Amino acid sequence: MALKEGRKSIHKELQIYDKVSHPNILPALGVHLAVENLLFMPLRKFNLTDYFLDYGVTIEAIKLLKYCIQISSAVKYLHEKEILHCDLKVDIILVKDEEGEEIEISDFGCAIDLSHDRDARYCVCAKNFPFQLKL
Repeated sequence: MALKEGRKSIHKELQIYDKVSHPNILPALGVHLAVENLLFMPLRKFNLTDYFLDYGVTIEAIKLLKYCIQISSAVKYLHEKEILHCDLKVDIILVKDEEGEEIEISDFGCAIDLSHDRDARYCVCAKNFPFQLKL
């Protein structure tokens, strides 16, 4: 659930969620625009950090490989749709099932849809080094 992000931000995020449908991307279920803007998402019990550190699950090489394939598939799909996630990290990769076989990427609050924002080709990373996206 995204809170207090402002109408423009939540609309941008909704545009992205409306454009994507992939088994490894968490879908948006609904939105409530009012004093506090709310974006409703399916409930997941764990992100990857919690699943392995707090829940005590041992990571096996085969499971790690499966996660890499699922994340790569979702990111490839996003890039084909001209969407850059811009904030991909272990804390926003959610465990979809109790067995930990399926994962989903979430949180598109920082994402850029290049089909709507062509000027976003020039970006600044956290260390303030400019780079250009080659399209």
